[in-house]
Amino acid sequence: VNLELSGFRRYETLTSFDFKDKNNEYIFDADSKSKVFLLDSILAIIFGFDAEEKLQFRGEESINKTFTGVVTLELDERTMMIERDFETNFVACLLSDIKTTRSIFQGKDFVGNGYSRPYLQMLKSIFPITDKKLLKEICIDEADSASENFSKVLDMLYILFTPQFKFSSTKFL
Repeated sequence: VNLELSGFRRYETLTSFDFKDKNNEYIFDADSKSKVFLLDSILAIIFGFDAEEKLQFRGEESINKTFTGVVTLELDERTMMIERDFETNFVACLLSDIKTTRSIFQGKDFVGNGYSRPYLQMLKSIFPITDKKLLKEICIDEADSASENFSKVLDMLYILFTPQFKFSSTKFL
């Protein structure tokens, strides 16, 4: 639904991207380079950056001391908001439905250090696929396409994140 970036390369100041209009229609267009960057940013907020990726995506610290992102996802009848602070490795995740909003995770999430990741275990209970590289590989053709329409990338992510999606039964992807 939307994305907020702060402290990212090219988006050092707080920048918000609303992908849908009031009629719930996709309205966001981007060139292929921007689409890949936005896809990487969305996946990073959800699944994290390792130390090398942080260096690659971190903007100029003199412009903005914070390095954070927030993504809001619509998953059928639920909405999930994930906020990540890349400096402190803190993640907060809220899940809302028509009646309630509840925190489903708050805590540290260290990527690529060999330790157990309770946050990733929580995601596995919601998302059928939690392999960031696999998700990017599936979506990258849409992101690299000549079309400036970012909605195809978002549609693909929606399908892959929907809890009813069964990866084993759709190997054609």
